[in-house]
This record gives sequence, structure tokens and C-alpha cells, in this order.
Amino acid sequence: MGIPKYFRWLSERYPLSGQLLTQVPEFDGLYLDMNGIIHNCSHPEGKSLTESETFINIFNYIDFVFAKIKPKKVFYMAIDGVAPRAKMNEQRGRRFRAAAERQSESSFDSNCITPGTEFMARLTEGIRYFIVKKVSEDKEWQQPKIIFSGHEVPGEGEHKIVDYIRKHRTPNERHCLYGLDADLIMLGLALHEPHVCLLREEVFRPASIKVDSSDPQFQRFFLFHLSVLRGCLEKEFESLKPFDLERIIDDYVFINMLVGNDFLPTIPDLKIGDDGIMVLMDAYRQIDPPRRGYLHDQGVVNFTQLQRLMRILSKFEVAAYQHKKSRDAKEKSSEDIEDRQGFYEYVAHYYKVKMNIDYPIPNIDEEFPSPPESVIPLCSDYIKTIQWVLRYYFTGMPSWSWFYPHHYAPRIADLCTGLEKYGVDGFELDQPYRPFEQLMSVLPAKSRSLIPQAYRKLMVDADSPIIDFYPEKFDTDLNGKQMPWEAVVLIDFINISRLRAAILPLADMLTTEEQARNELGRVFIFVPQAPEVNEYPSPFPDFLPSISNPRCRMEPFEPKDPSSIKYGILPGTRSSDQLLPGFPSLDTLPHSASFRFHHVRVFLQDSGLESLVVNLDPLRKRFPSGCIDYGTSPPTIHSSFAKSILSKKRVFVEWPYLRDAKPIAVWDAFGRHFVDDEGILQVVEHGRDEKDLWKSKTKRETNFMSKRMAITMEDPIVMIEAHMFETMEVHPGGARTRKYHKDAFLFNLNATIIEEGLWGQDPRYQELCQEPLASRHPLGSEVIYLGKGQNYGKAAVISGYSEGTGLNIDIQPAPSELPHEDVKRFIEQEDEVYYSMEDVAEKCGLELEIVKRLVGSVDVKTKKGSRIDLGLNLVPSPRGKKAFGYSRLNEGAWCFTAAAIDLVKEYSTKFPRIVPKLANLKLNGLNYSDKIFESEVEAESINSWLKNKSDELFQVDINFEGLNSASIRDIIYNIDDDSQKTVGPINVSNVEESRVLRIKDAQYQLNSQHFSIGDRVVNIMNGGCSVQFGVTGFVSGAIINFKTKDVTMVEVVFDEPFIAGSNLNNRCPDFRGICLQPWMLLNITNKQYEITTCTETQK
Repeated sequence: MGIPKYFRWLSERYPLSGQLLTQVPEFDGLYLDMNGIIHNCSHPEGKSLTESETFINIFNYIDFVFAKIKPKKVFYMAIDGVAPRAKMNEQRGRRFRAAAERQSESSFDSNCITPGTEFMARLTEGIRYFIVKKVSEDKEWQQPKIIFSGHEVPGEGEHKIVDYIRKHRTPNERHCLYGLDADLIMLGLALHEPHVCLLREEVFRPASIKVDSSDPQFQRFFLFHLSVLRGCLEKEFESLKPFDLERIIDDYVFINMLVGNDFLPTIPDLKIGDDGIMVLMDAYRQIDPPRRGYLHDQGVVNFTQLQRLMRILSKFEVAAYQHKKSRDAKEKSSEDIEDRQGFYEYVAHYYKVKMNIDYPIPNIDEEFPSPPESVIPLCSDYIKTIQWVLRYYFTGMPSWSWFYPHHYAPRIADLCTGLEKYGVDGFELDQPYRPFEQLMSVLPAKSRSLIPQAYRKLMVDADSPIIDFYPEKFDTDLNGKQMPWEAVVLIDFINISRLRAAILPLADMLTTEEQARNELGRVFIFVPQAPEVNEYPSPFPDFLPSISNPRCRMEPFEPKDPSSIKYGILPGTRSSDQLLPGFPSLDTLPHSASFRFHHVRVFLQDSGLESLVVNLDPLRKRFPSGCIDYGTSPPTIHSSFAKSILSKKRVFVEWPYLRDAKPIAVWDAFGRHFVDDEGILQVVEHGRDEKDLWKSKTKRETNFMSKRMAITMEDPIVMIEAHMFETMEVHPGGARTRKYHKDAFLFNLNATIIEEGLWGQDPRYQELCQEPLASRHPLGSEVIYLGKGQNYGKAAVISGYSEGTGLNIDIQPAPSELPHEDVKRFIEQEDEVYYSMEDVAEKCGLELEIVKRLVGSVDVKTKKGSRIDLGLNLVPSPRGKKAFGYSRLNEGAWCFTAAAIDLVKEYSTKFPRIVPKLANLKLNGLNYSDKIFESEVEAESINSWLKNKSDELFQVDINFEGLNSASIRDIIYNIDDDSQKTVGPINVSNVEESRVLRIKDAQYQLNSQHFSIGDRVVNIMNGGCSVQFGVTGFVSGAIINFKTKDVTMVEVVFDEPFIAGSNLNNRCPDFRGICLQPWMLLNITNKQYEITTCTETQK
């Protein structure tokens, strides 16, 4: 299915279904479709990476997603194994095209991301090593089942995931599926599980935004809620009620397959971008499934209904022909438009041109004539493959060897009669292909280095019996599509019998390693339990050490018996407004809905599609006249109702996602209502400033909800002033209460739920009473010491209890600290001079308007239709990125380093004819190349130069400040030298509880720390973080909110290497750098939590 076209269509059709990931629900299961991660991390934005860098990127990505989602029960990772033959045809075309487009033999060959290659075998071993290390060292990884299905296990990654869920699901389990494939949406719907979300990176961003796709810290993520999509589909087919929603969803998955999937070519004229899905849904409504029968039942096709659907679609096909004919003809006549003879000549032309099939014109007097004998095999194969796809999606693999043996689909006109004779009672579940059979089936000769040496001559030798399988040149056909990657690749399908006959005589020439790589493997589960070995050997001893005393055992995983699978929605599953906390539902507020052109802006521009527009019920329907006085103009809130709202400890704002907020006042057009310290309701009439604020806030709120989410409502009558929930606050004795943000915001009562329901009962955020000391601090539990002196921030273990409320602790050995004055000295040495934009213009001898464009972004469209950004992007783009080491925001004005001036000079010297023309180009808007370039060669030359320069730049958040590589190197040298001296262990008794920090309380207690560049910090996360507990490092950079001065992200270089560490874009040694949230660290230079009272005794 078209990616990202389908995701965009779905998001604009149903704007409420997805949101930027800002709050994460609690999930039982996390499932990674790994191939998207592998592609992102192996060749991000065309950069060349070493294999070790690629693997470390992948480990870091896995670790990041795990820490973000925190699955409670299962963490399942799946890499694509050998695919079904039906998928191999699509893979073959894609890989041949990729090889043809590869710019040089030295560039990364993405075709190595295919089961059976040495790269995939090493990666699988690397991921196993990574899992063993994480389970051995990270307590968070010891909680859920960790299951890994590598490249040697047959099956596509997303289908492995769904097969696991299908066999092991129970009611009301919460699943998060990570993946870039739109098939995951369809597979997720087919599970009939309301508590399913899809996690994916942001797909649509301005062309000038360059994000390192291999580093998740710099990605924005979308959470796509299937609970909301299910509600949207119920609205979509409202006219068919009453119906079984689960059967409607099954049919929706089916009709989407007709628009595009990886196993069948698209039916002519049905394309996502041309309203193909809309056409199918309209046709589906006309066949009235609830009364006349649904299209299929768990993959078993209802041919009568499918034939009805095709007959309705045939009218669309005729209309498409008529539109094309009328558009092409200079003169139109009604006789031409209604000419059935002409239509069938058009159909005959399609078959002849596309497939060289002769098509005798059928009896056009019949409304739905039978297709000619020449196309019946095509129609039969198409309908049989539809059945194969449905069973694959709904019940699992029906046959490994089945495939559709044609490049094109039949016309709809030939699928209107006799479909039942194409039916298949069942498929033979044969064996998957061997990995090397798949490699030989899908790889082109240009990628022959990826297959065993013994087989390579079969791809290139003139006398090879299968040389025709590997053409150097081949044709492609856009077939009505627009993008090159959508084109049909016209190469012959593999004859598997010929292939096997060719490779069989060469089997004895395979090495032992190659023979092992050609075997099919098993899924493994990783158990947190000491194995019988003292060491887990490193698969990459050159850059990763072996694991000493691993506390993890790898065992074959045995899935449940398929006979126990229950299809459809499980009994006891919550739905509607009873979904579990964090899973939004459209049923939590009364509303009406309709589909219309609303021009929503989900991505970068207004949508031209019809969208689901939700109109929230007016307040007069939700609240009777005793709550709001509708007789006044404008309406005002009754005091009793205002007081009842303010009596609530919490309300839930921003429907449908329902964020927890604490109300402190109610606003209406007259004034601000609040309860004073004595519990008396007070009303302060709006002054002029408050009236202006009321107008601007209400307008902004309603406009945003309408434009982004297609939520409409009456003009706000009442706004609630409230503090948003921020975190949990831990009190002495272990009690927990909710902590709300210090600033209050206004929220529309129309989109607010006042009564607490199931959505407010997230166990992570429930207030707790005091616990006994031994329960709060069990023996052997790890803490961080907050007492005064040199041991502040050191890791410690609870060893006993003193009389009363004292604790006995053992402070662990740790390196002595480098004096902060020494660190500060290195930082001061970096003090770099910054120049204003006017200074840059003067030093470069250029006009200021030219410099503005050179350091910014200038979007240009070439004659070929491609886009070039002629700016260097040293200053922020629309997403707030800047080039590190080149620019800085100083009191609202941009300033630049000497390196930036040198780069501008180099640009103007390299392209002296182009640079002066920039003064007349738009900074915000599209420019056209015919006003700039003399030829396409010149355009390609400057684009290539800019791309190379862009790869050299490190794009960071606008608010990021950090050390350069020289300063980091100096600090590391002195720290590494000083760290040879260690202090401890120390036994301390009668320690006050306030002088230790429980690890699980860190996210609540440490979220308001201050950090400065160079501060020494300690990692206090004992699980859920790549760095081991208690390891120290120093702050090399930070993202600091320009207005609030709050630190939102801390970049740290740690004293010890760790497996998912990076080199911070070559600014520090490998495996030492990472970005962490502030609460994961304790600042031990600026000791903001130091307790100075002393009752303890050291031994």
C-alpha cells in the first residue's frame, strides 16, 4: 500500500485518529517491525556509515523506543525473514530499481537488508548480543517477555507480530506496534483489538528540515490510535446501520486491498491519490452488506457480494474512460461519451499495450458481458490472489508459493460475471523458500556481492542457464502513477524450478558459514536467568566487549497452538467510552459528525479531501438552564454551576485525548469566577485587558481545534482556567500526590469532561498514602545518596535499618571527582566570537539581503520538477533547527561564527553567477529555476555542492548550546586520568530517609533541576536507560527553553563507554555520548538536593 500516501490520506480523512506523541499510554506489549529501523539507521539521508556505526544506531533506536513505551508484559522484535512468493515479485522489482538508481558501487547497497545476506546474519547476532546485555544489566528489560524473531525466521516482520498477538491475546491488553508500513494499520484493524496504537516517525516535514533519521532523539513521533479510527469508520458507514462493526471493519480492510498492496497490482483507475478509496467506499455502501451479506468472513469471500461491488465499480470505470475521452477530444458529443463500443475498444487497447493480449470485443448489448477467453486466466489469477491475501491477513499464511503471475490487473469490466468459478476451496500450506533462493530471486546482478561466491556467476556468465533472470536494462511503466517508485518494473517473474535446478549443482561449493546462513531458524525468548556460561562472546570483538557473567538465557520460543486462536473481538473487551486510560474514544462527549470539505491542516498544507468533521453538542444540550443562563447576551454561567466545577479536584480537557487538569477558575464573557481561601465564590468583572484576552484565547482555541482536528463547536460560552498535570510529587514517608504545572491555561468547556471516568484512573498517576519504611526501602534496593560532602550523588545499597526511621546504607566505590574549576577552565577556553548578520555581509562583501538567503532557506523548483534548497540553513527553519558551531540566537538576533563566514565566502566564490541572483528570491515561498540557472547541469552542480555541505553540518534544536570537540577532548583526558583514583565503599548508619533518593521517584523529584555546560552528573536510572546505574559524566550540551530557562534535554559524555552510546557527531569518543531527559540525571556539581543536616555515622 502506498507509503506515505495512504497514511496521509487516512490522517486527513480522519484528523482525530493521530497525534504527536506527547503523552504515552500504559502498554502491555511493544512490537517492533524492525526493517524500518534498520533502513533509518543504515543509510540516514544518504550518509555513509560504517557497519559498527549502523549497528550501534540500531541498538540505540531499539533502546529509545523501549524506554519511551515501557511495555509491561511483552517486547517483541521482528525482522523480515524469507517472504512468501507473492511478496518476492514486488521485492524483485524494488531491488532491481534500487540497484539501477544507486549512484556508485561504493555507496551503501540497501539490498543487503534482505534475509540471508552476511549483513543480516551479523545484525541478527548483534541484536541477540544487545538483548542479552540489556536483560543482564537493565532491570526494566527483566520485566516483560523479550522475544526476537531474526532474519532466519520465515515471514514478514509485521505478519510475525500479528501472528504472535493473534495467538496470545487476551481481552483489554494494550498493544503498541512500531512500523512504517501502512499494512500495519490494516493488520491492526483485522485484530479487532480496540487498545492498539501505531507508533511511527513524522513523515511529512518541510524540505529544508534535515533530521538525522538514525537518531530518535531528533525525531518527532506520531501515535495513531486505532480506537479512534474504529470510531471514525463507524461514522463513515453510518448510513448502513444497524450493522456489526467488526464485520464492517473486516470489509474495510478488504476494499483497501483493492487500492494497493504488495501482492497484487492496483486495479486500473483506482488510486489513493485520485479518490480511489472514496470510490470503493461509495460502491460498498450501495451493496448494503448488513442486509445482503458482508464481503468476506475471516478471509472466505462472498462472491455474490464481490460481484455486486465490481458491477458498481464498472460504472466508475466507464465514467473514467468518458472523462479521459472528453478531456482528450477537441470536440465532444453525447454520442461519443455514451459509446459502449468505444469503451470496449479502450479496454482492448489496455490489454494489447500492457500485456500483448488480444481482446475480442464482447457482446456490448449485455449490461455485463462475460470476458473473452483470452483474459479469463488473468481474471482467475486475480480473484484467487485476492482470496490468498485475505486469508494471509486474517488467519495467517495460506501458501508460501502462491503468487499473481502478471504485472497488471484485469479491467473491472471483466470482473463483473462468473467470479464464483474462480473460487479456491483452500491453499496448500507448503514450505517457505530457503534464504538463498530468495536472494537469487530478488537481487539484481549489481548486488551479486551479497550472495555466496559460488552463485555469482549465474547472474553474469553468458552461458548461465538463468542469465535471463538478471537483465542489466529493463523498462518501467508509471501506469498512471506519478512518482518513479510507483512504477511497474517490467522484468520477468522467476521460474523457481529453473532457479533450483541451476543452484543445486553448486550446493557443495558453499562454505560451512554459508550453509548455516541458508537454514531456516527459530524465534527466541530471552529469560532473565543466569545461564551455565561465565561469558557471552561478542560477535564484534573489535568494537564491543564480551559480556561477563551474563544474567540472561536464550531459549527457543514455542507459540500457542493455532487451534486455540479466537477471531473477532474477544468477550469482555472494553469499547466505546469504557476504553482503558490513555486510549481516546469519540464516545466520551456527545456530538454529531459529517464528512465535508473542511481544509484541515494535519501536515504542511490545507487538505483538499473531505474530512470527518465532529461538531460537539452545544452546552445547552449538555447542561440544563440551571447551569448556564442562556437568556443573557452573551450567555453567562450560574454561580452554583461554576462552584460545582471548581469543587472538582481534576477535569479532563482537550477532547478526545483527555488530559488531566486542575481547575482554579471559570471564565465567561462577563468575568472570572473563582473560589477564595474561605471557600466563597468570587466574580471579578472583566476589564478591557481581560476582555481582549477572552476574545483572543477563545478564537485561538476554536481555530486550532477546527483547523488541525476538524472539531467544530459553538462560540465558547465558558472557559476553564486550569493547571495541566505535570508529574507525581513524592512526600516524606512515600506518599504520592499529583503535581500540576505552575502556569494556568484556558480551556474550552465544550471540549472538557467534568466528571472523572475510567479515563482518569491511570494507575501510574494515582495518589498513594504513606508506606512502612521497609516497604519503601527493601533490603538490597539501590538508592542515590543526597547527604552533604563528597559522597553526594553516589550509588548506595540499603543494608539495614536503625532505630526509628533511620536507614543503613553501603555507598558504592566510585572514582574521585575532577575539580569543577578545571572543567570550567576548559569551557572558558572555547569562548568563541560571534558576528551579527550585518558583520557577515560586510566581511563577505555581499548585500544583506543576499546573506539572509544564504544563511537561511530558499526553496527552488527545477524544470524537472525536483526541489533544491539554495540556502545553507544555518538559521532556523520552520521546525526550529540551527547548524551547530555556526550560529546562535543572541537577544533575539542571529549571530554567526568565523566558520559560518568562511562557508558563506566559499559559497559566493564557488558560484559567483548564482549568488547575486538570490537577493530577488523569496525567503518564504517557492521560486522557479528558470530565473536562476542557465542549465540543468548548473542546477545539479550547485545541488550536489550544497548536499555535501549539508552532510557536514550538525543540525540541532534552536535552543541547543554545547561544547565543541576540542573542549570535550580536553575534559575527557583529565577525567580519564583522574578516574584511576577511587573512593569507597563506605558504610553509613542512621541515615535520614530524606538523604536518599529512590530510583522510581527520580522522575517526580528531579524534573526541575538546573544544568550548566560542564556540570558533573550521575545517571540515576536503574533500568530503561542505556547507561548503567551510578555512572558519572559531564554535561556537554543542553536544550534550554529560551523563555522559561527550563532544561528539556541534557547531552552527556559519560566516563565509561556503553553499548548504545554515540560519538555525538564526532565530538566525543565512540560509545560515550547520549541525550537524556533531565530527571534521569543528578547534578553533582550544582547540588540542588543536598541535605545538610547530619544524624548519621560513617564506618
